[in-house]
Amino acid sequence: MHILTLQAARRLGVRLCFIPTKMTWLLQPLDSHVFARYKNYIRQMYTEKQLQNASGFVSTARVIKIINDAIKYAFQGSTWASAFDHNGYGQQEQHTSSRV
Repeated sequence: MHILTLQAARRLGVRLCFIPTKMTWLLQPLDSHVFARYKNYIRQMYTEKQLQNASGFVSTARVIKIINDAIKYAFQGSTWASAFDHNGYGQQEQHTSSRV
């Protein structure tokens, strides 16, 4: 981070918090519990639609439908409490992942 950026942040009263490299898996439950599920769903459904068409073409409308369904599946179809518990942020530490 450039010194002028740090100085500007300080002058504006902005506190910067630096996250160590390769730690987002621990500090961001969304990364560790949702995005992989979301991407896998899209990949799987896209491949399935390709296989259903002799040319392998998937229309833009179909891709939008796949993305919409993936959002419902990954974001709306899962509970957030377990993501926080597994990363050690929940009320019951016994659910914390052994990786943490």
